[in-house]
Amino acid sequence: MTKDTMLQELLNLEAHLKEITHGLRQIDGTWSEHFDPADPDDMYLCSTFAKVEDELSAVRRLIQGIGARVIAQGTLIKTADGQYTVGNTGIMLTAGSAVEVLFRSSEQDAEWIESGVELCGEEYALTGFPRLDLEGLTVRVKQYPSE
Repeated sequence: MTKDTMLQELLNLEAHLKEITHGLRQIDGTWSEHFDPADPDDMYLCSTFAKVEDELSAVRRLIQGIGARVIAQGTLIKTADGQYTVGNTGIMLTAGSAVEVLFRSSEQDAEWIESGVELCGEEYALTGFPRLDLEGLTVRVKQYPSE
């Protein structure tokens, strides 16, 4: 199997995952019509549906990220009020912003790593890297498709 073939398979899978996750959300929104709270097996199935929906939604977002359009890319610049902009793009990052950070393990090896921005006390930080200085990092922001 080739990279292009696998990419197409993943894009096809995303469409199926969309249908499944929407169906699971519909059932969750009206769970009392579908599940008997007095039946432990039914409640197990109900909570399993919710967990499966969460996991499939995460997989779906990963697949969407492959083809998502990059709307900003550049070096993070700290503003006077302590927030960060992506270069001169006008895109301001705030708590909850999704970003990809260019991680270099050597001069030849580089990879975009998914992360997010969070507020740690009074300073912004990357999710999972609270002590990493944001200023000067190369990041990109993608526009994901709407539901």
